[in-house]
Amino acid sequence: MNLRLRYLSALVVNVALPWLAYRLAFPHVCLVGALAVSALPLIAWMIWDLLAHRHFDALSAIVLVGIARPRAWTRACVRSKSRWCPA
Repeated sequence: MNLRLRYLSALVVNVALPWLAYRLAFPHVCLVGALAVSALPLIAWMIWDLLAHRHFDALSAIVLVGIARPRAWTRACVRSKSRWCPA
């Protein structure tokens, strides 16, 4: 694969697809659910990249950790009972 195409596809998968998945999921699920949905393109990309190219994508892993890390948001959603995480 051309190096320029590889970098462009990494940018799309690591930025655009998680953002789009989050924006589409947020009106239908709570904040935590939307964050989980936004992680799915990254997980699929990492699995495909590992199986097809035998390459671990560190950028995707860093973005995935950034999505998965804020456990405090879960507690804030449950306490506030806001639109972000309906009970």
